[in-house]
Amino acid sequence: MARHQRPTRSLAIHAAGRETRAANAQIGAGGAILGTVISGAGEPECAERCGEEGAADGTDLSGIPVALASRYSDDEPGSPWTWILYLDARASSEQRTLLERIFTGRLGGDAERHFPWAWKPSELVAVRAVEIEVDHARRRQWLRIRDRISVRIRDRYDGGETVTCVIPGHGRTGEELVADELTVEDGAIAFDYRGVCGYGSSFDYAG
Repeated sequence: MARHQRPTRSLAIHAAGRETRAANAQIGAGGAILGTVISGAGEPECAERCGEEGAADGTDLSGIPVALASRYSDDEPGSPWTWILYLDARASSEQRTLLERIFTGRLGGDAERHFPWAWKPSELVAVRAVEIEVDHARRRQWLRIRDRISVRIRDRYDGGETVTCVIPGHGRTGEELVADELTVEDGAIAFDYRGVCGYGSSFDYAG
């Protein structure tokens, strides 16, 4: 699997907002890192980002949600990522094109510092324009993409363990959560989990 092509031109990029993510790591797994392999199982994951502010090359990207579903396994050489990028269908064609280039790392900036699929072997299965429904109410976050994804947070995690994630934002202050539902049914990426790890935080990318 080949890496994404390195950018040939960098634009002025800034995107910041809130994110919620969930993965099939065991809740309270001391020392575990969300997004790696736990107990020999490949790690599927789903993340959603809602840009409260953002722009690229002068195009306003504020308020446009973006979602990703991914999986990888450390049992495979190079731990390649398989992922799908979901862009909100209500955004303009220009906005979706710029968001795709940002989240694939093709616009440069600090993407390779944040996005493992940009600096590791990866396969982008699809980029889909869909209606993304999301609510970032604290400790009750949810995400729905009709016929493809459903993620629902139950509450905060009361344990003292810290489980963070290789997905962007893991170095930022956030809150450990319990994902009551983590379901993806989209061709090459399909999984269904209950009572697994979640994390709510912010993100801030620039370039």
